[in-house]
Amino acid sequence: MKKLLRYWLAGSAEICEYPTVTVDNAIVEHVFLRTRDKILHISETHGVFCLRPIVFGIWLADEDARAVLQSDSPEINFCNPGSPSRIHDVVARGKLKYVDQIVCDGGSLLLFRLEACRIYHLNFIKTRALYLRYYKKPTLDFAGFKFLVTAYSYPRRVRIVSFRDEGFYNIFPMDLLGEIPTAHKQIFGLRHTNITLQKIIHAGKIAIAEVPFRYKDIIYELGKHHGSNPPVLASLPFGTIETANWGFYLPEWAESYKEIEITRSIDLGSHMLLWGDIVYEHRLKESSGNLYHIHFLEWLCQRNKGKFYPLV
Repeated sequence: MKKLLRYWLAGSAEICEYPTVTVDNAIVEHVFLRTRDKILHISETHGVFCLRPIVFGIWLADEDARAVLQSDSPEINFCNPGSPSRIHDVVARGKLKYVDQIVCDGGSLLLFRLEACRIYHLNFIKTRALYLRYYKKPTLDFAGFKFLVTAYSYPRRVRIVSFRDEGFYNIFPMDLLGEIPTAHKQIFGLRHTNITLQKIIHAGKIAIAEVPFRYKDIIYELGKHHGSNPPVLASLPFGTIETANWGFYLPEWAESYKEIEITRSIDLGSHMLLWGDIVYEHRLKESSGNLYHIHFLEWLCQRNKGKFYPLV
């Protein structure tokens, strides 16, 4: 009976929370910010920077930012797939509440808390059954589950973050980050439980690297460094290189990296937002495909339509 239930819910797919995928050509999902008077395409200018509560950061030009701030109830829409010029096939819709903003030349990063949401990846019966059978936890009610599905209805790229200071170093993966190329800014959402967070804030420096998906197992092993001291450098299962100006350690297989000067931090809840200037960037080799996280419901929705990202 359990096998039949599982097959009815997901077919032959392995059920997990966040499938690890790579993106062959381009991300097919689109994200829109909707107000009473505007629909803004924000796929490449939004990010998730806190999980409890869910907080989105959205970069908008000055005029659009003013219009959105004057709106009573902005709404975020995740569409799969669709034309970037219009809302099409909405799979998740959320109501947003303004939290804070960072203003700089040419635009603002607006921070919004996800207040309520609806998800449409599967019918309600399957969605509820998947939650009850595979995702229900003492700390995750159905509303919280829907919030996470919404936040990860757009692929979140995994990158490597590095820090070094006075004999201490740390290297760990992250997917709560974003970049604003037009403003030369980088944004991070680090857990308060990350042992390196206060050191980064104190030093005001951090480095970030793009890495290939084929090193997934090593990348996840580095995830242990979030909450515990990393091993001695010589015991790492890979060689390291150093960034040009600050000498931060990165895996020898990094494809590119940036050095970022942190200029502001904002406490969002479970995570601290770090905002900084990209002061140096260097490409080491051509990309061979990055690692992304996406919620299983979004991946399953894609698969049911015959369009899905390769699992890695």
